Amino acid sequence: MTKQAQKTLFLSLLLAITLGLAGYFKYQELQQADETIALADHVADDEHRQQEKTIQPETAMTLAEGETIVTGANMLAQVLQSDVDIFAPPEVEKPVAKKPSRKRKLKQKRVPKQVAQAPVQPEPEKPTAPPLPFKFMGKLWGEDGYQVFVTLEDANLILKQGDYIASLYKVEAIKPPQMTLIYLPLSQQQTLNIGM
Repeated sequence: MTKQAQKTLFLSLLLAITLGLAGYFKYQELQQADETIALADHVADDEHRQQEKTIQPETAMTLAEGETIVTGANMLAQVLQSDVDIFAPPEVEKPVAKKPSRKRKLKQKRVPKQVAQAPVQPEPEKPTAPPLPFKFMGKLWGEDGYQVFVTLEDANLILKQGDYIASLYKVEAIKPPQMTLIYLPLSQQQTLNIGM
């Protein structure tokens, strides 16, 4: 017999034993449940007789008049016969509020009820234009007004009022000591110091 066949036979045997034990324990569980139900029925039938029984001598307890011994069987019978939900939360007596006297009513101030408000979320910050990427190099007064010389990365630019730069900036005004630019994506105004 090969190792694979031995392994398969061994696993099959273990499975059969496991199933057999599971069936046996389930049978025992059902038998025990039937006995419990039979015991509960017997206890319910004998409840009246058990209440009338006197305390046995081996139970060395003295009971006051009207007290009974509660055994597990008595409790089980009482629970099975009652309509009480044993899983319900216990009932708590609500305290009765006393009505305030007339004098107290006059002294009390009416406080308006506060309506719960949803937490206010802070407004998201408005986006801002990035810092100007230009470096001022100089300016010149000419017939068309001021011309401003700037560098943008490696490029030299000559700007005058109304010019557009890389579809991102527009030269709004040139009035020394400042040149006003508009950052077009956000329509925000920025200034570049160009000296007097």
